Amino acid sequence: MTRSASAVLRGITGVLAGIVWLVLTPFMSTTWNCDGVCADWSGQPLVVRTLGRWLADLGAFSPPVTSDPYWDYGRFFPLFYVLAVLTLAAFHRAQVRRAGRHALPLLRWSFLALLVGLVVSGTGDFAGYVLGRYVEPLWNVGWVVEFLAWLLVVPALVAYGVATLRQAVMPRWAGWALALAGVGMVLFGFDLWLVSYMPNAPLLPLAALCVALGAPVARPGGAAGRAVERQPVRHAEERPQPAAPPGP
Repeated sequence: MTRSASAVLRGITGVLAGIVWLVLTPFMSTTWNCDGVCADWSGQPLVVRTLGRWLADLGAFSPPVTSDPYWDYGRFFPLFYVLAVLTLAAFHRAQVRRAGRHALPLLRWSFLALLVGLVVSGTGDFAGYVLGRYVEPLWNVGWVVEFLAWLLVVPALVAYGVATLRQAVMPRWAGWALALAGVGMVLFGFDLWLVSYMPNAPLLPLAALCVALGAPVARPGGAAGRAVERQPVRHAEERPQPAAPPGP
């Protein structure tokens, strides 16, 4: 895959990850907090009392649209993990290409830990929302697996952000965004005002990160894309040395 194609892939998957989170969260949070229709909308989280109420008025939580909104809407959320993994993998590939043989061990190991954590989290989410509909014990097991995997995702994001800053071949804001996404996952785990529903609330910073990494390069040949996908940095020892002056 060429550099430009990799950039476009990251752009598309990053933006789509944000869209999936944004579209599904009002459905999932409203279903959990209100069972679709709240007796008192004013006391609900912001997403529920605004978008959720609007969706309820449209009949999104009742037949004939759906007979079981928890499963009908939740089953699509594993797609978020797929898109997040593709976005971060494309970003990592671009970074390793630029770093070349000077890629830091921390960069490789922290990304590997992040990748494993997200894959396991996504598997747990799939078990809970898709398989759990038919095998009830998998709903409980899937949620536990997803939560425990976050304990790897959070420090891996922070470490990968630090490694990206130290590697210094990608824009510095990308390194800070990665590290802050890890911290944000912890903070939003205590959210009771905006979404108040897991897994969506803790994954909001990850969704924002995917959009931030993807949006600037979503358009092939864009200025931001060229800035991120530059040729590998040449280190001092790799630069051609001036020719020695001819002898007498």
